[in-house]
Amino acid sequence: PYPGYQDMELSTKNLPRGLYGYTGLHWSTSILTKMTGVVLWTLMLLMFVLALFIIHQQTLKLKTECLSQGEMSIHHVFERYNAFLKFEERMKQLLQNDPSSSSETPVSAINKSRILSLIEQSRTSLEQNILMDETSFDSAAIGLLTAQGTFFTAKGTSDISAFLNKRCEEVLKTRIPSSDISFQEYDRLFTLTQSILTKQGTPAAVIAVAISKDLFNHKINAMRKNVFLMITLVVVLLSFPIIHYLQKWVVQPIRDVTDASKE
Repeated sequence: PYPGYQDMELSTKNLPRGLYGYTGLHWSTSILTKMTGVVLWTLMLLMFVLALFIIHQQTLKLKTECLSQGEMSIHHVFERYNAFLKFEERMKQLLQNDPSSSSETPVSAINKSRILSLIEQSRTSLEQNILMDETSFDSAAIGLLTAQGTFFTAKGTSDISAFLNKRCEEVLKTRIPSSDISFQEYDRLFTLTQSILTKQGTPAAVIAVAISKDLFNHKINAMRKNVFLMITLVVVLLSFPIIHYLQKWVVQPIRDVTDASKE
């Protein structure tokens, strides 16, 4: 069909071995396998990094939620106990400023004694019952140590209650008391403590909440399993279209060249 056609040698001996016979099919399959492996390993590495990032963020979120429940419980106890302290201080001021209370009559002395007794009974009742309303969340224990050394606790084993009592004593002996919530992390527990200060700045009581790490770690493990399961499903679902497009865009042109070379 063109000049010099008869002079060309088209013997199969002059064709490259890789472009003749079934060697081309094997070559294209090898390229597909290697490229698929590289792409899938890269995808798995990226998904693993993404999984670690998600686990880190979710761990911080769960920890924040867990501690926020403890802070809310401490806040409720603090508000109620502090309101009672203000009421008690106000009543004592009224008794001191009352002209009738300064008289030496037996009636006024009896009335003053009754009022102070009622206030003390109200304090004892409040200290005993105030913690029972704050045990609905996932806490290991909640405790209250008064300045007189009386310790009240709810929803706690003996060892955890003793630990909270010791922790409250440490806070109560602090030289510079503060009404801010302090956080401590131990092997098995998270603890939150807060001092209730009087008008003079001295601590009237210390509230402490212990949160078990067992439930927290259980939530973390369940979250990790869900994240890795989700990442595995994503890798599996993405691998099929990746192999399909590698076959279509890379391997199929090589096969077409191989078939054309054979012809």
